[in-house]
Amino acid sequence: MENAISKFLDAVIPKIGDLLSSLKFWMGFLMIAGPVLMLLFGAYYFFLSPKQANHKAGYRTYFGMGSVQAWQFTQRLAGVVFGGMGILLTILGIIGCVVMSSGDPLNAADKALVFIIIQLALSVAAYLFVEIFVAMHYDKEGNPKK
Repeated sequence: MENAISKFLDAVIPKIGDLLSSLKFWMGFLMIAGPVLMLLFGAYYFFLSPKQANHKAGYRTYFGMGSVQAWQFTQRLAGVVFGGMGILLTILGIIGCVVMSSGDPLNAADKALVFIIIQLALSVAAYLFVEIFVAMHYDKEGNPKK
């Protein structure tokens, strides 16, 4: 009976080492996935966004939708800010993954979680920067402020 229970537990409960290596992999993946997505969105806004304001594609802000000039300015600014932040965070994420690859998996996961929270904060800061910068330069009709 004990042998059957032991076999059942071995089959159902994964080994701790497997869980920790899986945790290390997923934390490393998350450290790179966010910045790469930010980089891709930045490239899209800068190079591929629609030429006219619309409600389906592109970086949409209240002040950036008023005119073609405001729209194009917003797309370029969002592309530069998000693309630059994506490049910076991708490089830092790769360095972090290399540093994190050796050592205790739980300690590495803690460091990765801190890095992911910093990524989130910097992403929000980039979003707020674009919103405020466009609002400072254009009024709600899309005319440049003087």
